Amino acid sequence: MSRTAIALLLAAPLALAAPAAGARSAFDGAYAGASIAYSQLDGDASTTLAGNTASGSLDGDGFSYGAYAGFGWTLGPAYLGAEANFDLDDTRADTSANSTAIRIGSEESYGAGLRAGVTLSDFLADVLIYGRADRQWTDMKLSGSLANVAPLGNETDRRVAWRYGGGVEVAFNSDLWVRMEYTRTDYGTLLLPGTTATVTADPEVDRFRIGVAFRFF
Repeated sequence: MSRTAIALLLAAPLALAAPAAGARSAFDGAYAGASIAYSQLDGDASTTLAGNTASGSLDGDGFSYGAYAGFGWTLGPAYLGAEANFDLDDTRADTSANSTAIRIGSEESYGAGLRAGVTLSDFLADVLIYGRADRQWTDMKLSGSLANVAPLGNETDRRVAWRYGGGVEVAFNSDLWVRMEYTRTDYGTLLLPGTTATVTADPEVDRFRIGVAFRFF
């Protein structure tokens, strides 16, 4: 057997393996998507009136609608991605303290962060299990009224907070993904100062989201 034939026989397995080794993951590349989420807003609120402070528990919910876009990389089963998001939110919560009705709501929100996880391909579809951390800018509106008749005013504050969570994303083909995820955001303390009473609130939001994304690069 000639040296040329031996070289071809040795090179054949490498040539066959090369496409598989360089195969692109379903989760590589740039993507954009849309989502809908159910949110629960809870936490504590208090009113200081005539030197006396009383508190109540916030409890409410609502829905948000959003869009997101990002880019992902895989190295073997490991995944790392960067993502930006924008949401229009209609989540509200109410409570009362010191004869004061208190309402707080989450409005528009935007942010950016990282996702990291692991990909699985032993199922009917490729699956990504991930955790995430985002820096969020959210408009929170706090309002109050004394005895439900005398408005104390309202205050809209753009809060900067960390959002943490995780989820599962399924690639039904190389360009269509569906995700389900859970996140939690702690917005810190909001203040509504007034001449009659002072209202504070410490809201936290749990969000359960479903999204659909398309890969375009």
